[in-house]
Amino acid sequence: KDEPCKERTGPQWQVEADYGFKTYDAEAQKTIVAAVDVGAMSCEIFTNQQFYQLDFSRMVQLNPLSLKERTIRVLGGAPPTPLMPKLNFRRLMMEFRQVEKAMVAKEEPGLLFCEPVEDNLMEWTVQMSF
Repeated sequence: KDEPCKERTGPQWQVEADYGFKTYDAEAQKTIVAAVDVGAMSCEIFTNQQFYQLDFSRMVQLNPLSLKERTIRVLGGAPPTPLMPKLNFRRLMMEFRQVEKAMVAKEEPGLLFCEPVEDNLMEWTVQMSF
């Protein structure tokens, strides 16, 4: 049977135990919330005399000794999502065009090739010579 959510103001993190969801202790809650607040997609906690790794992208708890995984959930808050850097696409494209012009004009001899990987502006293929 699921353990009722204790009275609190923030999100409540729980793990699915053999008998239902169990709320993490206060120290583990602090560690989890601190990790989520900085955009981490995983963290390590110490609870019940044991270290565990939490993977927020998969919403699981991993026991590194036994490799057993258990489902985790958050009540009173949304599951964390990875932080995406804030990009100024206008500036990014302006800088890309400047680099492109310099390459065509042979003004930048060290940069031979620069292009985004597929449609992903967060990953670029760059060839340079030194």
